[in-house]
Amino acid sequence: MEIRIVPWEDRFAHDFLDISVTWLEEFDLLEPIDLEMLGNPHRDILDVGGQVFFALAGDTVVGTCGMQPVEPGVYEVIKLGVRPEYRGFGAGQLLLEACLDWARAQKAKKAVLYSNHKLQSALRLYRRCGFTPIPYVPGHYAVSDVQMEQPLR
Repeated sequence: MEIRIVPWEDRFAHDFLDISVTWLEEFDLLEPIDLEMLGNPHRDILDVGGQVFFALAGDTVVGTCGMQPVEPGVYEVIKLGVRPEYRGFGAGQLLLEACLDWARAQKAKKAVLYSNHKLQSALRLYRRCGFTPIPYVPGHYAVSDVQMEQPLR
C-alpha cells in the first residue's frame, strides 16, 4: 500500500477530528481538552505556529499527526492516530517522521509528547523514532501518564 503524507488542508478537518476521537475513545482516553483542540485546529494549532499532517492511501485519509508549539524551540507531538483498518502499514511512522522533519525545519531544539501506558504500539513507535522517556510531570492531559522527548539539533 502506498501512503503519502500531506500537510493540513481544511478539507481534511473532519478526518482530523474523526480519526483522533476514534482512537482516543478506543482506549477510553478522550477528554474535554481533546475535543476543544480538535474542534478548533486553526486557533489551537495552526494559527499559533503548528502543523497537522495527514497520511493518504489514494484519496483516503488514513491517519493524522500534528505538532503544536509549547514554548520557543519546543513542539509537542499531538494526535497521532491511524484508522484501525490501516494500522500496520507504516502510516504512523511516516506521520511521526514528517512531524519531526517539519519541526527541524522550524529550527526546533526539542520535540516532546504525552501519552498513556495503554498505547503500547505508539510507545514502541516513539522509541523507535528516537524519543526517550523522561520523568512524568502532570500536564494539561488528565489521562496521560507517560512523557517523552527527543532533541532535534
